[in-house]
Amino acid sequence: MHILPKNTKFNFVRFSNITSSISFLLIIVSIIIFFTIGIKPSIDFTGGTVINLSINNQNTNVSLGILREEL
Repeated sequence: MHILPKNTKFNFVRFSNITSSISFLLIIVSIIIFFTIGIKPSIDFTGGTVINLSINNQNTNVSLGILREEL
């Protein structure tokens, strides 16, 4: 069982000049952007800890300072 015929020929090499030029241009643009704008790390790279807390009782008066001490 053959998916493609035996004499099938794909000429991918004809696109090598165009794709190499595009690749080289993208590399140069990315290097320029790296040195001009730089890398701005997102929350993933800034470190720290995030704690989400919800209080179901609306009548509870919880001070932020007391909460921080307890945690």
